[in-house]
Amino acid sequence: MDSMINADKGIPLYLQVKQILMDGVRGGKFKPGNAIPSERELAEKFELNRLTVRRAVDELVNEGYLVRKRGSGTYVAQKKESRTLSTFCGFTDDMSREGYQVTSALLEYELIPADAGVSKWLEVPEGEVCVRLKRLRLINDEPVGIALSYIPYSRCRLSKEDCINSSLYAAMRLAHGLVFSEAEQYVSATNATTQEAQLLKIRQGGALVLAEGRTFLETGLPVEYFRNKYRGDQIRFDSRANELDETQ
Repeated sequence: MDSMINADKGIPLYLQVKQILMDGVRGGKFKPGNAIPSERELAEKFELNRLTVRRAVDELVNEGYLVRKRGSGTYVAQKKESRTLSTFCGFTDDMSREGYQVTSALLEYELIPADAGVSKWLEVPEGEVCVRLKRLRLINDEPVGIALSYIPYSRCRLSKEDCINSSLYAAMRLAHGLVFSEAEQYVSATNATTQEAQLLKIRQGGALVLAEGRTFLETGLPVEYFRNKYRGDQIRFDSRANELDETQ
Protein backbone atom coordinates (compact mmCIF):
# COMPACT_ATOMS: atom_id res chain seq x y z
CA MET A 1 0.00 0.00 0.00
CA ASP A 2 2.72 2.39 -1.08
CA SER A 3 0.60 4.61 -3.33
CA MET A 4 -0.26 8.04 -1.99
CA ILE A 5 -3.26 10.30 -2.34
CA ASN A 6 -3.07 13.14 -4.85
CA ALA A 7 -5.66 15.89 -4.37
CA ASP A 8 -4.79 17.29 -7.82
CA LYS A 9 -5.81 14.15 -9.75
CA GLY A 10 -9.40 15.25 -10.13
CA ILE A 11 -10.48 11.92 -8.65
CA PRO A 12 -12.47 11.99 -5.39
CA LEU A 13 -10.22 11.24 -2.45
CA TYR A 14 -12.31 8.34 -1.16
CA LEU A 15 -12.10 6.67 -4.58
CA GLN A 16 -8.32 6.94 -4.48
CA VAL A 17 -8.29 5.28 -1.06
CA LYS A 18 -10.66 2.61 -2.34
CA GLN A 19 -8.42 1.89 -5.34
CA ILE A 20 -5.31 1.63 -3.18
CA LEU A 21 -7.04 -0.85 -0.88
CA MET A 22 -8.37 -2.85 -3.82
CA ASP A 23 -4.88 -2.99 -5.33
CA GLY A 24 -3.64 -4.31 -1.98
CA VAL A 25 -6.28 -7.05 -1.95
CA ARG A 26 -5.85 -8.06 -5.59
CA GLY A 27 -2.08 -7.91 -5.40
CA GLY A 28 -1.94 -10.13 -2.32
CA LYS A 29 -0.68 -7.53 0.14
CA PHE A 30 -3.88 -8.11 2.08
CA LYS A 31 -4.73 -11.80 2.03
CA PRO A 32 -8.20 -13.36 2.55
CA GLY A 33 -9.02 -13.48 6.24
CA ASN A 34 -6.38 -10.93 7.23
CA ALA A 35 -7.20 -7.59 8.82
CA ILE A 36 -6.56 -4.34 7.00
CA PRO A 37 -5.27 -1.27 8.88
CA SER A 38 -7.87 0.50 10.99
CA GLU A 39 -9.68 3.56 9.66
CA ARG A 40 -7.65 5.69 12.08
CA GLU A 41 -4.38 4.25 10.78
CA LEU A 42 -5.43 4.75 7.17
CA ALA A 43 -6.53 8.31 7.85
CA GLU A 44 -3.16 9.09 9.44
CA LYS A 45 -1.23 7.44 6.62
CA PHE A 46 -3.09 9.29 3.86
CA GLU A 47 -3.49 12.50 5.87
CA LEU A 48 -7.26 12.43 5.38
CA ASN A 49 -10.23 12.63 7.69
CA ARG A 50 -11.76 9.37 8.87
CA LEU A 51 -15.08 10.00 7.12
CA THR A 52 -13.30 9.92 3.75
CA VAL A 53 -11.57 6.66 4.64
CA ARG A 54 -14.77 5.19 6.02
CA ARG A 55 -16.62 5.89 2.78
CA ALA A 56 -13.94 3.98 0.84
CA VAL A 57 -14.06 1.05 3.26
CA ASP A 58 -17.88 1.06 3.27
CA GLU A 59 -17.96 0.68 -0.51
CA LEU A 60 -15.50 -2.22 -0.41
CA VAL A 61 -17.61 -3.91 2.28
CA ASN A 62 -20.77 -3.44 0.24
CA GLU A 63 -19.05 -4.85 -2.84
CA GLY A 64 -17.87 -7.92 -0.94
CA TYR A 65 -14.12 -7.25 -0.90
CA LEU A 66 -13.99 -6.57 2.84
CA VAL A 67 -15.93 -7.83 5.86
CA ARG A 68 -16.46 -5.98 9.14
CA LYS A 69 -16.42 -7.99 12.35
CA ARG A 70 -17.97 -6.19 15.26
CA GLY A 71 -15.45 -5.37 17.97
CA SER A 72 -12.60 -6.84 15.96
CA GLY A 73 -11.91 -4.85 12.82
CA THR A 74 -12.20 -5.05 9.03
CA TYR A 75 -10.92 -8.08 7.15
CA VAL A 76 -10.35 -9.16 3.58
CA ALA A 77 -13.29 -11.35 2.59
CA GLN A 78 -12.68 -15.02 2.09
CA LYS A 79 -13.00 -16.29 -1.46
CA LYS A 80 -16.63 -17.15 -2.15
CA GLU A 81 -17.17 -20.87 -2.00
CA SER A 82 -18.88 -22.25 -5.06
CA ARG A 83 -21.76 -24.69 -4.91
CA THR A 84 -21.78 -26.35 -8.33
CA LEU A 85 -25.28 -27.53 -9.07
CA SER A 86 -24.81 -29.57 -12.21
CA THR A 87 -24.58 -32.39 -9.66
CA PHE A 88 -26.52 -31.32 -6.60
CA CYS A 89 -24.67 -32.24 -3.42
CA GLY A 90 -25.71 -31.85 0.15
CA PHE A 91 -24.09 -28.89 1.83
CA THR A 92 -21.92 -30.96 4.17
CA ASP A 93 -20.62 -33.27 1.44
CA ASP A 94 -20.20 -30.47 -1.07
CA MET A 95 -18.03 -28.29 1.16
CA SER A 96 -16.16 -31.20 2.76
CA ARG A 97 -14.93 -32.24 -0.67
CA GLU A 98 -13.29 -28.84 -0.94
CA GLY A 99 -11.37 -29.45 2.28
CA TYR A 100 -13.47 -27.32 4.63
CA GLN A 101 -14.62 -28.24 8.12
CA VAL A 102 -18.39 -28.24 7.87
CA THR A 103 -20.80 -28.30 10.80
CA SER A 104 -24.49 -27.68 11.36
CA ALA A 105 -26.27 -26.58 14.52
CA LEU A 106 -29.92 -27.55 14.95
CA LEU A 107 -31.86 -24.40 15.85
CA GLU A 108 -35.43 -25.71 15.69
CA TYR A 109 -37.25 -29.04 15.33
CA GLU A 110 -41.02 -29.27 15.33
CA LEU A 111 -43.98 -31.11 13.83
CA ILE A 112 -46.38 -28.73 12.11
CA PRO A 113 -49.35 -28.91 9.73
CA ALA A 114 -48.45 -28.05 6.15
CA ASP A 115 -49.77 -24.68 5.04
CA ALA A 116 -50.91 -24.03 1.49
CA GLY A 117 -47.43 -23.17 0.20
CA VAL A 118 -45.66 -26.13 1.80
CA SER A 119 -48.38 -28.56 0.72
CA LYS A 120 -48.01 -27.41 -2.89
CA TRP A 121 -44.24 -27.90 -2.89
CA LEU A 122 -44.46 -31.32 -1.23
CA GLU A 123 -47.60 -32.47 -3.04
CA VAL A 124 -49.37 -33.37 0.18
CA PRO A 125 -52.80 -32.31 1.50
CA GLU A 126 -52.90 -29.02 3.34
CA GLY A 127 -52.69 -29.73 7.06
CA GLU A 128 -50.61 -32.90 6.72
CA VAL A 129 -48.01 -33.25 9.46
CA CYS A 130 -44.47 -32.24 8.41
CA VAL A 131 -41.14 -32.08 10.16
CA ARG A 132 -39.84 -28.52 10.17
CA LEU A 133 -36.09 -28.13 10.67
CA LYS A 134 -34.05 -24.98 11.01
CA ARG A 135 -30.27 -25.34 11.02
CA LEU A 136 -27.30 -22.99 11.10
CA ARG A 137 -24.58 -23.93 8.60
CA LEU A 138 -20.93 -23.22 9.40
CA ILE A 139 -17.68 -23.52 7.43
CA ASN A 140 -14.55 -23.56 9.57
CA ASP A 141 -16.73 -22.38 12.48
CA GLU A 142 -17.89 -19.32 10.52
CA PRO A 143 -21.69 -19.10 10.04
CA VAL A 144 -22.52 -19.01 6.33
CA GLY A 145 -26.13 -20.06 6.00
CA ILE A 146 -29.49 -20.86 7.53
CA ALA A 147 -31.28 -23.96 6.23
CA LEU A 148 -35.03 -24.41 6.59
CA SER A 149 -36.48 -27.81 5.60
CA TYR A 150 -39.99 -29.28 5.53
CA ILE A 151 -40.34 -33.07 5.28
CA PRO A 152 -43.66 -34.98 5.20
CA TYR A 153 -43.71 -37.11 8.33
CA SER A 154 -45.54 -39.86 6.45
CA ARG A 155 -42.62 -40.18 4.03
CA CYS A 156 -39.81 -39.91 6.59
CA ARG A 157 -40.33 -40.13 10.35
CA LEU A 158 -37.31 -38.06 11.26
CA SER A 159 -36.68 -37.64 14.98
CA LYS A 160 -34.88 -34.75 16.59
CA GLU A 161 -32.00 -37.10 17.42
CA ASP A 162 -31.65 -37.99 13.72
CA CYS A 163 -31.04 -34.35 12.94
CA ILE A 164 -28.55 -33.75 15.74
CA ASN A 165 -26.29 -36.74 15.23
CA SER A 166 -25.80 -36.70 11.45
CA SER A 167 -26.38 -34.69 8.31
CA LEU A 168 -29.96 -34.58 7.09
CA TYR A 169 -29.61 -36.62 3.92
CA ALA A 170 -27.39 -39.17 5.65
CA ALA A 171 -30.05 -39.67 8.33
CA MET A 172 -32.79 -39.98 5.73
CA ARG A 173 -30.79 -42.45 3.69
CA LEU A 174 -29.08 -44.54 6.37
CA ALA A 175 -31.59 -44.45 9.22
CA HIS A 176 -34.75 -44.47 7.14
CA GLY A 177 -33.67 -46.28 3.97
CA LEU A 178 -34.70 -43.56 1.52
CA VAL A 179 -33.26 -43.39 -1.98
CA PHE A 180 -33.10 -40.00 -3.68
CA SER A 181 -33.34 -39.39 -7.40
CA GLU A 182 -33.01 -35.67 -8.13
CA ALA A 183 -33.46 -32.14 -6.90
CA GLU A 184 -34.71 -28.88 -8.31
CA GLN A 185 -33.50 -25.58 -7.00
CA TYR A 186 -34.17 -21.92 -7.72
CA VAL A 187 -31.76 -19.19 -6.69
CA SER A 188 -32.52 -15.54 -6.02
CA ALA A 189 -31.33 -12.63 -3.91
CA THR A 190 -32.76 -11.46 -0.61
CA ASN A 191 -31.78 -9.43 2.46
CA ALA A 192 -31.10 -10.50 6.03
CA THR A 193 -33.73 -9.95 8.69
CA THR A 194 -32.68 -8.84 12.16
CA GLN A 195 -32.66 -12.44 13.44
CA GLU A 196 -30.83 -13.77 10.38
CA ALA A 197 -28.21 -11.04 10.65
CA GLN A 198 -27.57 -11.97 14.28
CA LEU A 199 -27.19 -15.66 13.46
CA LEU A 200 -24.92 -15.03 10.47
CA LYS A 201 -22.95 -12.22 12.14
CA ILE A 202 -23.66 -9.70 9.41
CA ARG A 203 -25.48 -6.38 9.34
CA GLN A 204 -29.26 -6.27 9.13
CA GLY A 205 -30.31 -6.03 5.49
CA GLY A 206 -27.06 -7.62 4.29
CA ALA A 207 -27.10 -9.53 1.01
CA LEU A 208 -28.17 -13.16 1.13
CA VAL A 209 -28.56 -15.81 -1.54
CA LEU A 210 -31.88 -17.64 -1.30
CA ALA A 211 -31.92 -21.22 -2.60
CA GLU A 212 -35.44 -22.64 -2.70
CA GLY A 213 -36.46 -26.02 -4.02
CA ARG A 214 -37.21 -29.64 -3.27
CA THR A 215 -35.64 -33.08 -3.39
CA PHE A 216 -37.31 -36.18 -4.76
CA LEU A 217 -37.36 -39.87 -3.91
CA GLU A 218 -36.82 -42.52 -6.55
CA THR A 219 -40.61 -42.98 -6.50
CA GLY A 220 -40.95 -39.48 -7.91
CA LEU A 221 -42.48 -38.03 -4.75
CA PRO A 222 -40.95 -34.91 -3.19
CA VAL A 223 -39.55 -35.62 0.27
CA GLU A 224 -38.13 -32.22 1.20
CA TYR A 225 -39.03 -28.61 0.55
CA PHE A 226 -36.17 -26.29 1.48
CA ARG A 227 -35.55 -22.57 1.80
CA ASN A 228 -31.85 -22.03 2.44
CA LYS A 229 -30.27 -18.63 2.87
CA TYR A 230 -26.53 -18.12 2.49
CA ARG A 231 -24.30 -15.13 3.08
CA GLY A 232 -23.73 -13.38 -0.22
CA ASP A 233 -20.07 -12.76 0.67
CA GLN A 234 -19.41 -16.47 1.27
CA ILE A 235 -21.39 -18.61 -1.17
CA ARG A 236 -22.19 -18.52 -4.86
CA PHE A 237 -24.12 -20.92 -7.09
CA ASP A 238 -22.97 -21.95 -10.53
CA SER A 239 -25.84 -23.84 -12.18
CA ARG A 240 -29.15 -25.68 -11.77
CA ALA A 241 -29.36 -29.12 -10.17
CA ASN A 242 -30.47 -32.15 -12.09
CA GLU A 243 -29.08 -34.96 -9.95
CA LEU A 244 -28.98 -35.51 -6.23
CA ASP A 245 -26.03 -36.80 -4.29
CA GLU A 246 -27.52 -38.78 -1.42
CA THR A 247 -25.39 -37.27 1.35
CA GLN A 248 -25.85 -33.96 3.11
